[in-house]
Amino acid sequence: MSKLGILLKANIINSLGINNIKNAKGSGAKNTFAGASLLIGIIAIGALIVIYASGLAMMLNQFGMLDLILISSVIMSVLFVLFTSIYKAQGVLFGSKDFENLMSLPIKPSVVLTSKMLELLLLNYLFTALVLIPTSIVYFRNASVSPLFFLFMLISILFVPLLPVVVASICAFGLSYISSKTKHKNIILTVLSIIFLVGFMAASFKMNDIMNYVIANSSSIASAMTKVFPPAYYYADALANLSVSSLGMLIIWSVVPFIIFVAIFARSFKSINLRLGETFKKSNYKMTSLKTSSPTVALFKKELRRYLSSSIYVMNTSVGMLLVLMAAVAAAFVGAEGFIKIMMQSGDADITMAINAMKDMLQFMPLMLICFGVGISCTTGSSISLEGKNLWILKSSPVKAFDIFKGKIAVNLALTIPSIILCTILFWIGFDLTFVNTMWTLLIPTLLAVLVAVSGVIINLYFPKMEWKNETQVVKQSLSSMVSMFMGVILVAIVIGICYLSIKYLHITNIYVYLAGITVLLAILDVVSVIILKTKGENLFNKLGC
Repeated sequence: MSKLGILLKANIINSLGINNIKNAKGSGAKNTFAGASLLIGIIAIGALIVIYASGLAMMLNQFGMLDLILISSVIMSVLFVLFTSIYKAQGVLFGSKDFENLMSLPIKPSVVLTSKMLELLLLNYLFTALVLIPTSIVYFRNASVSPLFFLFMLISILFVPLLPVVVASICAFGLSYISSKTKHKNIILTVLSIIFLVGFMAASFKMNDIMNYVIANSSSIASAMTKVFPPAYYYADALANLSVSSLGMLIIWSVVPFIIFVAIFARSFKSINLRLGETFKKSNYKMTSLKTSSPTVALFKKELRRYLSSSIYVMNTSVGMLLVLMAAVAAAFVGAEGFIKIMMQSGDADITMAINAMKDMLQFMPLMLICFGVGISCTTGSSISLEGKNLWILKSSPVKAFDIFKGKIAVNLALTIPSIILCTILFWIGFDLTFVNTMWTLLIPTLLAVLVAVSGVIINLYFPKMEWKNETQVVKQSLSSMVSMFMGVILVAIVIGICYLSIKYLHITNIYVYLAGITVLLAILDVVSVIILKTKGENLFNKLGC
């Protein structure tokens, strides 16, 4: 087996935790639960995409534009891969724990870089397939094409993620390179990542205007796509017309940039990783008075420093509140009318009717948006796992397990609660919220934030991942981080479902009855989760191996 093959095999085993699953004792129920959860999630997402694509196909078929399903699906998958890989690449390509071991082996940096980039593709293939396969099935059912269509589709899926991964790697390379030139590299990397994210989201709001301009200045949609993103056109043409030449062009557009990137950036791959591994020490140390604090405060400071030292950790857990904050700032500056224009992606349409129709809903939209941001902003879902081999330090310290938990929970609340207050004030200004609705907008997300933070620790104790080679595996790929991230969203979805059924069958239409019920439910869940953490949680923590 080649050196690249050996590295790739090792990466796959480590990323998926195959050895841990095979050698673990008494973890059959957990593995079954993890596998069932993953399978149910994949099926649910696939079903939603099929429903959406089927509705779109019915509309486009009437205008003879069915090929747009294929074009839109590949663009959607590319944007998703690009968005997620930028932050994942920072932990896989740069700052990996196995870097020094790999550099000590008789392996070229280009081979190591290639194996790392192929590792980046692992999850991206899953996400790409989740988008492209359902939409392709819908297209096949509505178009007259040969069964060879599926062969072209499978081949295309292998190459579609390559180009966005290369672009994401270049962005990660640039962010890491700039930060490596400064003393406070982690802070600089985090700030640059946030700036990039804000720019990415701002550009996405203008995507509709950009596409309209390109289409207006092109002879056809196909011609427009060759100008904006040629691989999308070649993908659609290869599948719709079973064009070998278009499939070949798609492969060229994917493989050539990959090879060029590896050839060029392999030269700086080693130097940047070495630079990122450097630490700076003050040479003007002065003896001062010793400051003391309570165990909880000391643990909070320690957890906060740990949190801020990892850009991938910060970006993966703060992106939800960051997006809500962007929406709140926009609402404060443009008001309700401007906000609806942004949501409708239209600057000239008469939206008077839309404002009148959405007037009541605008009073509660901030509550829904903030709850969504809080639900996906869980720092505690991977906080235990990130201790890794240093867990013994905490376990041997003269502090209670519950104090350790409180320090980790406090970091999560320090991220969410100030954001909730700020966003509520901005939405109050922009949407002219009533006093009562402002109080609901503060109270319910705060109770949800406590539940998300406490439950994140519990989930991580049940599904720890103590052995890892880079933080990305814990923050983005571990089961506990995924479950804790979507827990808040699932809870919000359940509440919406209960409200819908209550309106349909019990005919309760007073929104404040539901808000009061949700508040009581969250308060009860908060108390129950704290009790579970203080009893069962401490036992699980004491059983964790170092």
